[in-house]
Amino acid sequence: MPASQKSVRFCSIYISHETLDPQAISAQIGVTADKAFKKGDLRQANGKATACPHGMWSVESSQHARSDNLEDHLRYIAEFARQKASVLQLISASGYPVRARIYWDLGDYVLSAALDPNDLAAICRVVSSVDLSVV
Repeated sequence: MPASQKSVRFCSIYISHETLDPQAISAQIGVTADKAFKKGDLRQANGKATACPHGMWSVESSQHARSDNLEDHLRYIAEFARQKASVLQLISASGYPVRARIYWDLGDYVLSAALDPNDLAAICRVVSSVDLSVV
């Protein structure tokens, strides 16, 4: 990967739904989203503005775990899941699926991580799916 390109690496807990109101989710969870938008909001995609087809609220490790170590990012999201488990489960039960995403752009790096089963269990207790993208 050229030095001018920055790798995109993060883990997140996110909620998306056609009727999702990110401000209401932030109020319910007690945390301001790192990334949020409502259905119909205009966002840049491939150089042009497009309307979002759904609302989305997310907390991303890239805003909190300041390292290139996947374990640190997973640990941040696991701790968030542990602290907010009951409210995330209520949100999910009300029809707004809570998901986890792992996106780790390897570039010239080799992905290697020792994953703590307790961290993974904490995440899995509150999400309906885990997306893993390795580029």
